[in-house]
Amino acid sequence: MTNEVAGESPGGGPAPITLPTGRTGPLALPDGLRRLLSGRPVAPPAFPDGPPGWLVTRYDDVRAGLADPRLSSRRPHLNSHVRASLITAQERAALRPSDLVTSDPPEHTPLRRPVARQFTARRMNQLAPRIQAIVDAYLDALAAALRPADLLHTIALPVPSLVISELLGVPFADRNLYNRLTVELLPWTAPGRNCSPARRP
Repeated sequence: MTNEVAGESPGGGPAPITLPTGRTGPLALPDGLRRLLSGRPVAPPAFPDGPPGWLVTRYDDVRAGLADPRLSSRRPHLNSHVRASLITAQERAALRPSDLVTSDPPEHTPLRRPVARQFTARRMNQLAPRIQAIVDAYLDALAAALRPADLLHTIALPVPSLVISELLGVPFADRNLYNRLTVELLPWTAPGRNCSPARRP
């Protein structure tokens, strides 16, 4: 049995796992992740510099974790060892206040209240034709573009950003600015990278 699914460390606690990365294809899940999903859906990863953490791979466990008030979204608790940074999480939090994505109740509650009605299932169903038009416009542009294509910055970043712009009523003239601010906010985007310009379907 590999260290991806081994149960205990010599000290008696859960044995750290190596983060699975090997893929058989660009869209395939790593085999190690599949083994974790069935054997150890909640497991501690072995980060190079040693801080604790948990890799959660099963849907029901992820939902339970997201609803658990013991888990925090606050920026000072972000794991700087996952994303290399020139400043600490505490310094980053001091430079930019917590927002809707990076705060906990009670701080989160007044931020969430003004937009909560826009994120209901009914509202999403009403917007379904518009969302389909946005997706189609970007897929058409991708199909006509040169190869290779950068899916992150041509589809995965601008499309959700534009859908949220629709939900919040951001004017079309301001959407490139909104997209740029989204890229700056998200922690998994490369510094200095921008997503594709907003397209009017």
